[in-house]
Parts: sequence; C-alpha cells; structure tokens
Amino acid sequence: MNARGVLVIIAILSLSISSIAGAQQATITHMTYASHSESWHNYLYELEREFEALHPNYDVEILVESRPDEKYTVMLAGGQAPDVLDMTTSHAAPLLAQGMFLDLRPLMERDDEFSLDNYPPNVIDALTTPDGLLYLLPVEIYSIVTWYNLDMLSAAGLTPPVELGDAWTWEAMREYGQKLTRDENGDGANEVWGLDRMRARPYIQVLQAGGSYFDRDMFPTESRLTSEPLIEGIEFIRQLIVEDGVSQPPGTPSDSYWYNNGSAITVVDGPGIIGTRLADVSFEWDVSLQPHGPANNATNISLNGFQISAATKNQQAAWEWVRFIGAREEALATMARHTGRLPILASVARAWDSYVANLPAHWELFFEQSLHPDNIFLKEAMATDNQIYDVLNSQLGRVWTGDVPTRTALDEAHRQITALLTK
Repeated sequence: MNARGVLVIIAILSLSISSIAGAQQATITHMTYASHSESWHNYLYELEREFEALHPNYDVEILVESRPDEKYTVMLAGGQAPDVLDMTTSHAAPLLAQGMFLDLRPLMERDDEFSLDNYPPNVIDALTTPDGLLYLLPVEIYSIVTWYNLDMLSAAGLTPPVELGDAWTWEAMREYGQKLTRDENGDGANEVWGLDRMRARPYIQVLQAGGSYFDRDMFPTESRLTSEPLIEGIEFIRQLIVEDGVSQPPGTPSDSYWYNNGSAITVVDGPGIIGTRLADVSFEWDVSLQPHGPANNATNISLNGFQISAATKNQQAAWEWVRFIGAREEALATMARHTGRLPILASVARAWDSYVANLPAHWELFFEQSLHPDNIFLKEAMATDNQIYDVLNSQLGRVWTGDVPTRTALDEAHRQITALLTK
C-alpha cells in the first residue's frame, strides 16, 4: 500500500473515532410527578425503553417525586437540575416566573418534524406567558365532566344526566344529591353520598356562575374574590356540603369517593381515572356534560405535558426526548392505552376508543365538553407566589366546614391575597 492509501485509512479511522467521541453517552433526567399515577409512569417507562433502543448514546433516568417543585429547587441549587419535568400548572407557576423553564418555541420552530399547527391555538395561548414564552408541550385534554353511577341512579329511579340534556342544571344536581345520599343504618353518618367532593374544584362552579378568581389566568395582578358571581359559586358548594349534607366535608375518608362506589355523582374528575380508578370497578357508569349554572356549563381543561429546565446541560437531547414521548401519534396512543387519558392530537383522539377498552357509552361528550368556548385551562390561575394558594385554600376550608360564612371567608382571602399581589 502506498503512502497515500495509508493516509486515507488513517483519516477514516480518525473520523470514526471522532464520531464515536461525539456520540458519548448522555443522561437525560426526567422528573415526573408522583400524583400523575402509576399508569402515567408506566407510559414513560415503556417509551424510555424504546427511546434508549433507538438512541444508544442516551440514557434516560426517570425520577418520581411527590413534590417536584421543591425537589427541582434543591437540585438546581446543587447544580444538578433535571432536564425534563411534567409539573402541574400550580407547581410550575412560581418556577416559571423565576425563569426556570426553557422557551420551547425556538426548539419547535427549528424542528422539521414538529408543527404547532397540530395543536389548538387556544391551548397554546394558555401555555404562553405574557412575554411570549411557551413553557410546556401539552399531551392531553384533561376535560372535567359529569360522571355518575348508573346502578345507584337506577335504584333511585332517576334519569341519567345525559338524557336530561339542558335540564341537567345546578338545581337538578342538587335535587339528585338529596335523593341519592343515604344514611343506611341510621347512625348519623352517610354510607353513600349523592355528590362527590364538590369542594375539590370550586373554580368550576365559580366559572359556571360567571366569575373568576383573578383578573387573568397567567400571573394575576388583581383579586376578584369578592365579586358576586364568585360568591354565588362558592356559596352553592357550601350549601351542598353544610346545609344539605349531600357532599363530603373535609376529612371524609377516600372510600366515600365516587370511583370507590361511595358516591353517586361527581363533577370534579377527568379522564385520568379511566385507566386507573375505573379499570376494574363493579358498577356501571357513564358520563355527561357539566351541569348548567347561572352563566354556563363550562369546565376546567387541565393541560398536562412536559417542560424542559432552563438549566439543562442537554438542551437538544432533552427536546428529542420530549418530542419522542409527547409529540408523536404513537407515543400518545401509548399514553392513552396506559392511562385512559384523552390525547391532545386530534388524529389520535379520534381513535380513543380503540386504545381504551373501558370508555363509557357517551365518551364522545369529552370532545363536546372540551370545545365549550368558556372553558378555563389553568384552574385557579398561575400565581407566582404559593402563599396565594395557601391563603385561598385555608379560607375556603373554613367555608366547607361551616365555620365561617362565605362572604366573611372571601373578604379575608381577598384582603390577604391583595397584599401578596401588590407587595
């Protein structure tokens, strides 16, 4: 072999060695929220195995944390922040305000395999901060509807809510709650509750009364806690718990919950319970739209998905993992099979019933409820100070126990939260 041939071989070997060095093993740390459920974690674990098989130079480490916001802060301070997270909006808000999440829009725009056109514009708007940062890739439409135990309604001779149509109202729900609540042994304690955990998502009743907690959903600046529609929504829940005794007060054991066959109707759950709590129940059940309140029958659409840490040392690798688990039809089909959740991509959502075996008879109503023009996406709102949530929950807790009148508690919450918003 001549000298030129030797040089060519050396050059090829050098390139190969360089290529191997450039593909050195990288770890992508994904911190997932424990309360998303075991089924959610199993969806991630399945895709972790697929991703690592396709990308031998990547190692995905999944950490399950009950308080991901606190753990993230600790890890960040130690210089070991996770790369990817799936925090809820309430956990994420203070961290987002501190600039702890990456803006996903530039990564999306540089990626020829990704298009924001596949996502509902109002959803993307809800996930964009006032200064234009898109902090989360959504993967599901978590629509809160009416769920009911058909066996209990049949035994009481009551028409299923789905058959009532527009007559399924607050008044009808209250009447059903009274007829379905039972103290079967006369000991003064209900064995069956007509309405399940009405205090769990009070912002839905506030919405249906035409009110809102704050002036805007993302980083609010003013409290609306003393407005009449808001008071009407909270007072309605108080009446059901305190006066009627048809929904559980705080501290009631979880065996009283709807999916545990302890209540007849709930308006506070989303499709995540289909693949978990309802996977093997002994009773017949179905769903309907939310009941009509004084203003509407809109609901909360929770937007779960994935964030990338602003402190990641593997920005492109993190995006590749996020896109793999959250932006592909195959990935969202896997999510639906494991969790029962409704995928955000329309192409997958249309085939929801082919992925989830135990969908209710009227499962299409999840789509109809999701399209309501008055729906909200961010629960109470994304407040930058967790003390705001603490004050609000503390004062509402006094209402649910009957310790103080609704207006008194909301006046106090308004006073404290206004001070927090203006400090």
